[in-house]
Amino acid sequence: MASTSDTSNTSDTPPPTPGPGKKNYPPNPQQTTITVDECFTNFKKYITNERPGLSAFYDDLALREVAKKAKDMAEKLLVKKCGKEIAMQLSLLTLYDIALLLDDSVSMGIEENGERKLTMKDTMKAITEVYDLANDFGLLSVRFFNSDQSFIKVKSKNVYSVWKKCLYGGVTRIGSALSERVLDKYVWAPAGMKKPLLVMTITDGAVEGERSGLLRDVIANCVKRLEDHSHLNANAVSFHFSSVGNDPDAMDFLQKLDNHTTVGKYVDCLDINIKRNDLKEEKWSILPKLLLGALTREWDDRDEEVDVERINESSITKPEVQDEEADEEDDPDDV
Repeated sequence: MASTSDTSNTSDTPPPTPGPGKKNYPPNPQQTTITVDECFTNFKKYITNERPGLSAFYDDLALREVAKKAKDMAEKLLVKKCGKEIAMQLSLLTLYDIALLLDDSVSMGIEENGERKLTMKDTMKAITEVYDLANDFGLLSVRFFNSDQSFIKVKSKNVYSVWKKCLYGGVTRIGSALSERVLDKYVWAPAGMKKPLLVMTITDGAVEGERSGLLRDVIANCVKRLEDHSHLNANAVSFHFSSVGNDPDAMDFLQKLDNHTTVGKYVDCLDINIKRNDLKEEKWSILPKLLLGALTREWDDRDEEVDVERINESSITKPEVQDEEADEEDDPDDV
């Protein structure tokens, strides 16, 4: 059973007015319409109807504690002009850890005059700006296909620093990287899982350097091992893949995975070319698909291509590397 802690406001009354020097958002008439009970009910409905395996992590007492964080998150999303229904859906992220797996292959660094790596950075920023509200510690981990670098507790303020340290080289070994750098460390480790895990992968190409069916087999094996586990089941891990760039073979490869008869229900794939000028208007239709496509049937079914102007933004086991806390560094593109 996952133990949960929460330092957010635990009552249903609006938070106190910030003191001097604190950011003071304008009042939002919708803000007081979200309660802990609503979030708790939303959780129960979600677990009962879509993810019954999450009950292995959360009994009602633990679920009500997380509902306090969900209430806080949803209210902050309302202030950011997100509608209440989507804010409630996004608050499901408080139930999950997120591990981010990034493509650092040669093509990501050089193709399209570097546009692919900028799109990756902006997608990272979009993910963390929402997930910061769900988890005070940020992303569980950021890992790479080829590099041994490992970053933990990554928040929006750390994205530029992590992205800048990406060393582009090697090939697109998605299945090997997923197995060795994420599942072995965070799912099969002796310490066990503390929360359900959403694995989000950003890649620009079809598989190279490993057999084409390995990624499917890695996911299928994960599902089977979880189903056979005496405590967990397949709902414990979900997989999202974002395809960036203009390689049609890449999205075709991932779309076949999304539609696969066996593993497809545990996977969501999105063709994403996020560009800077239009996301502010479209963000609350794009971000839920990005963040919830692997978690809910409603958003999994929305498989349209995202194409808006870019926002501000061989399987050899290697020795385990030391996790590093990410530095905080301003992104010059945000200025």
